[in-house]
Amino acid sequence: MPTHALLIANPVARGRPGRWVARAVERLRAGGLEVEARLTARRGDAQEWAREAAARGVALVAVMGGDGTVNEAVNAIAATPTALGMIPTGACNVTAMELGIPRGVEAACDVVLRGRVETVPVGRIQLLEGPAPFGQWPSIGAGGALDETASRMTVAKESLFLMMAGAGFDADAVARVNLKWKTIIGKGAYYAAALQAFLRYRAPWITVGFDAGDTAVGRAVVVSNIRTYGGPFPMAPGGDLRQPYFNVCVFQLARRWELLRILAALPFGRHVRLPGVIFTKARSVTLMAPPGAVPIQTDGDFLGFAPAKIEIIPGALRLCTPSL
Repeated sequence: MPTHALLIANPVARGRPGRWVARAVERLRAGGLEVEARLTARRGDAQEWAREAAARGVALVAVMGGDGTVNEAVNAIAATPTALGMIPTGACNVTAMELGIPRGVEAACDVVLRGRVETVPVGRIQLLEGPAPFGQWPSIGAGGALDETASRMTVAKESLFLMMAGAGFDADAVARVNLKWKTIIGKGAYYAAALQAFLRYRAPWITVGFDAGDTAVGRAVVVSNIRTYGGPFPMAPGGDLRQPYFNVCVFQLARRWELLRILAALPFGRHVRLPGVIFTKARSVTLMAPPGAVPIQTDGDFLGFAPAKIEIIPGALRLCTPSL
């Protein structure tokens, strides 16, 4: 077990932050850790502090907050010896839920103290820009041509994700989330944003290329590194964070009402068998669409717009998980 740890807490993720942080520090110190605690004040603090901690050789960064704060830490400490621990206090905490990390502060700290450290993959997404023949995409099956098109473009932005990347409808919903209401009603803010997206989003086509050389077209894409989505919903049945590949859902959504059918089937994992849904595995995914037309989200936060290149990085993150 590491002896030095940085605890990064997002005070917006749950009320009475001082009380929760004090309990976590007490539990971790009682377990033998030397703990430094810091509270974020703005977006980017967690990433900056986690990067500094990894550079100093701190063995563990424990994140007390939601999926967004965890994502910042992942972007800072991936590919370093520093391990990541989760103390879930956010609105969703999808990864923690899937791994079986409890929401109670003391119980989650016990996972950090007595669990095991596993090496898991993360996703890397690059938003692309530059000359490309938009509107004149390669035909289905011409994945190599799509990759060649992407290779001629430049990287405008790069980020890592632990859970998933989404393009189209769900990213538009994420971009509409009212952050003030999110702190008050949690998941309800996402449901309200999803309703707005359903009524207002005009979904253009996305051309999707896979490393196997195939392509597909759809109006929404979810590239999953884990099994669940938005909490308990099995977006990628059979998926697991430890797998060295993505599970990819491409939703063609020829008509708007088809989204309702997909949402009804999603809680049971039956959406992957519906007409107009492509479910496949891939180690890399290319998303092509006219610039500024298709929004992209990662781990529940808006990132930018397609086109984009997504790749899996095996063994990039050391993660504290419950013991078997």
